[in-house]
Amino acid sequence: KQMRTDALARVLRGALACKSSVRVHVVFEDASLLSLAPEFLDTWYAEAPVASTDAGGSSTGPGSQRRLVQLVQALRQDLVQRREGGPAALGGACLWPPQQGMSPQEGTRCCIEWVLTGAARSGPSIGDSDGQSRFDVVLEFVEDGCPLLFNVLGRQADSGSASAVVGRALVVLGGVRDMEDWERSMVQEKCRESGVPHRRLSLGRHAELSSKVMKASE
Repeated sequence: KQMRTDALARVLRGALACKSSVRVHVVFEDASLLSLAPEFLDTWYAEAPVASTDAGGSSTGPGSQRRLVQLVQALRQDLVQRREGGPAALGGACLWPPQQGMSPQEGTRCCIEWVLTGAARSGPSIGDSDGQSRFDVVLEFVEDGCPLLFNVLGRQADSGSASAVVGRALVVLGGVRDMEDWERSMVQEKCRESGVPHRRLSLGRHAELSSKVMKASE
């Protein structure tokens, strides 16, 4: 399937540019996992070797959606050419391939476990882990979640960072499409296994731009 870079680009710009340093993890439908550090913005916004405009008028200049596509495609091409396994890396980005012999559902389960704990029962580890969550809470944005009341919490938010209240949080959302029920169930299951609280939050029942969701997360 063709990658929806419009929504993905908004999510990445909003999240990676947060005041606090955060990492962004993108699970694709083939169960490959893209992990991005804030330094990726420097790579994305750097001058491309050859900037151009395609037939549809889309630019490949710094920070463009087409430039993002080029970088992700370069990572995927690196995976194809690698023989020793492991992730492909490029300027603040790591792309982990789908696990061989696993269905997309099983691979997605591993990706969730990697992000939450730093390791999976099968497949390579992405960090030291004892199977416990690296986060204090998991916040999932859904339409029917607990409403975020900015007019009530705004005065408290002025006094410091939200991290002082919720701790180290993992924010989960369908950045390009809504999460499927089985994907939500996997997140909840892994939260229970890791002993981390799982909270469902809502910005309302109206469709919102990804950039607004990212601003609310910050």
